[in-house]
Amino acid sequence: MHPLVSIGLVFLTALLWLAFTLLMLSRVNGPERRALRRARKADRMKTRPGVHPDVPDGTGVARRHRLKVLRRHPFSTPRSHG
Repeated sequence: MHPLVSIGLVFLTALLWLAFTLLMLSRVNGPERRALRRARKADRMKTRPGVHPDVPDGTGVARRHRLKVLRRHPFSTPRSHG
């Protein structure tokens, strides 16, 4: 066998072994990490300010969405459609 081919096979084997090892390490404690991520997200949602605009129930979905966007970005100015 040609020396360069054998060197290439060794490097390819090492690369595949490294990829397999990293893949297996990334799967360790997956459910625990997901549970921690969900708990952090729930905690963030609890600590968000609960300011809701006074929107009547008959208001359309598009208008409610626009009001939410304006609440998130208070410095944006609404465009006039006219």
